[in-house]
Amino acid sequence: LYALADVFVHPARIDQWPQAVNEALAASLPVIASTTSGLSESLIEDERNGFWISTDDYHGLAARIVEILFLSEQAREQMGHRSSVIAQQLGPGYATQAFLYAVRKVLNI
Repeated sequence: LYALADVFVHPARIDQWPQAVNEALAASLPVIASTTSGLSESLIEDERNGFWISTDDYHGLAARIVEILFLSEQAREQMGHRSSVIAQQLGPGYATQAFLYAVRKVLNI
């Protein structure tokens, strides 16, 4: 299904481990995600491989979806390629760092 998509949208309020986003990155898709989705900030480089949106900013979400859909195919492919590069960096060390990041964020340390 990822191969049929032009963009992956993850507007979750909370998702402790959004595996689908990792899969979308690996499928070379631009990603739009909410700032409270539980994603590490290193997965989406705003305007390089996708966009961050504020939670409950429905107009901003719609605008970003339209923005990506109206990009040239080449520009979408460039964003998707950047997603693929990020996905290739994911591994056990990344998972450990992401877990520690989440713990620190919850504990405010």
